[in-house]
Amino acid sequence: MKRSILMLLAIAVALIFFGCEKEAILPLESGMDDQETTALKAAKDKVKRTFEGICTPVDNGDPNVNEWYDDTDDWRTTGTTIWEFDPNGGFFGTAVLTVEAKNPHEDNRGIWEMEWSGEINFVGEVMVIAATATGVGVEGKVKGMKANWTYTMNYVGTFPPLDVKNPTCFYTVEGNIVKPQGPIKHMD
Repeated sequence: MKRSILMLLAIAVALIFFGCEKEAILPLESGMDDQETTALKAAKDKVKRTFEGICTPVDNGDPNVNEWYDDTDDWRTTGTTIWEFDPNGGFFGTAVLTVEAKNPHEDNRGIWEMEWSGEINFVGEVMVIAATATGVGVEGKVKGMKANWTYTMNYVGTFPPLDVKNPTCFYTVEGNIVKPQGPIKHMD
């Protein structure tokens, strides 16, 4: 009986000794770090590039310059938009979107310069306004980015709205941010 206990003790020690051996750290194969870099790059490319939201009027004092607030689900396209157009020259013009940080200590700010064109149609008593815009980020965190916007409004009532603080009109906004492909051409 003493021999069997001694034998079991020897086997247990052997299992512990050989079972808890340190494993050598194997060097990375030459292609593994490239695969990891490719995977990280692919993850960065999956950043959301589409956005949507609403655009409501802020100030309609000057009939040729309109101030609106774009509230989208992407901070890069959220902020105050100043629209300029010549009503005698057609329904097109330029706009500047000033990206504003939600927190004053954030530095998620920037400026987009945009060109837009659109049309106004009436379906019965409903005024349907549709405009498309393209823009280039020229300052701040959006500098060097390109974006496309589509603004659509189905509106019944007076235009501009009588109560700017509680507007009955708004545009739905949707669009996408385009990843820059080479040098960005500044819009003049």
